[in-house]
Amino acid sequence: MRLKITNCFLIAHGSSYLLVDTGYEHEWDRFTWELAKHCVRVQNISHLSVPFPIWHSLAWIAEMLPRSALSRNQVELMEVDTVASAGLPGFDAL
Repeated sequence: MRLKITNCFLIAHGSSYLLVDTGYEHEWDRFTWELAKHCVRVQNISHLSVPFPIWHSLAWIAEMLPRSALSRNQVELMEVDTVASAGLPGFDAL
């Protein structure tokens, strides 16, 4: 979906959707209008993908709280691909 200066990508998965959101709060009316145009209800969006720059900003703010649930180091670790190769032995080999 093309909003004003941002894009939102909606990916169908069975009866639900994954939303990759790069939009802003002030574009909510346009966003819901675009959903309705494609016969998609907000309730059908089951997953939301958040871009890493947003995660970095949230972690920076969270670190200022007394009991932070998220740190910038954790976000950096999320960016590292940690999936083992399919050719490597799994837990069954242990």
